[in-house]
Amino acid sequence: TALDGLFGHLESTPVKKPNVLAGLRTQLARVLSRSGEYRQAEVELRSALKLLFWRGAPRIRAIAMHELGSLALYQDEKTRAARSYRRALRICGARPDCRDEEAANLLGLAVVARGRLDGNDTVFWAGRALRTAVEIGDVHHETAAHRILAQAYKSLDRIDLCRLHLATGFRLAETHRLCGERIQILLCGAWLEFECIGLAEPVVADPIAAALEAWRAAKVLGDVFLLAEVEFCLVWFAVHGRDPVEADVGLHRLAAIVENGAPPRCAIWLSAGRAALAQRQGCADKAEGLYRTVFHLAGEFSLPWKVDASVGRGGALLQLGRTKDAERAFHLALKLSRRCGARCALAPGRSRR
Repeated sequence: TALDGLFGHLESTPVKKPNVLAGLRTQLARVLSRSGEYRQAEVELRSALKLLFWRGAPRIRAIAMHELGSLALYQDEKTRAARSYRRALRICGARPDCRDEEAANLLGLAVVARGRLDGNDTVFWAGRALRTAVEIGDVHHETAAHRILAQAYKSLDRIDLCRLHLATGFRLAETHRLCGERIQILLCGAWLEFECIGLAEPVVADPIAAALEAWRAAKVLGDVFLLAEVEFCLVWFAVHGRDPVEADVGLHRLAAIVENGAPPRCAIWLSAGRAALAQRQGCADKAEGLYRTVFHLAGEFSLPWKVDASVGRGGALLQLGRTKDAERAFHLALKLSRRCGARCALAPGRSRR
């Protein structure tokens, strides 16, 4: 690539420029991680940190450490992600030129907390990030903070606050052309309205229209993770809207993304979508096996996926006449759902990002 040639030039010059080289490697790692090339992204980040060892450059070090955290998060390694974000915060310290990175790492810790289904902790970290971003006029992290707060309040069943933060975040994303944030806010809003339909609560927007708008924008942006997430959302809506043809088309698109090295949780989305479609089509035996796959693919903190898989498996077992096994699956789902809220079975994988 062009960056490879530039790296070669910088490394061969008589006067070394480690800060410049480390900064470029960090930016390359960002591109690689969003393309699903996690191993190479980590190589670039560790090379950047090695170049900066004993050389100061706290801002570049903080950015590289933050990216290591995000890389771990993409791979559902929440403990490692939190460790990297905290290290990045320590590097930032109280340095004025690192306040935006401070906000970024506070948001990273908020995302980890949300993945662990801790809504109150998510609100704490995202609230700190929002205050920091507003103080320094950092619109990108301010928008992200509103989105994460909306997601947290949704999990806490504070729909009024969820909608307030979604609306504020969407206005900021539209005004400042923050494409990735706009897609994620549209997606969060789509899931919210879908859940409200299932719970017979007031609905203020069409979830399918929002998801389609997010899909069109994700195609243009080219972020593999976002595209996979939107594809799964559309598949789920199609299955529950009794449109098996559209669901099958979406599953084929999602499978293509997974086969090209998407994040691990995309495989869960694919199996969950296939299981739901098989169950709708009366293929109970196939659905039961796929729900078992979803359950085992779900990580330690992916309780919503385990609940959804257990509910789906229970339904498939009932169709197969295996009543006792179905009762055990439903009992397990009930036990797990007490730990992740009432909406869990309506919106699969509430910790999905």
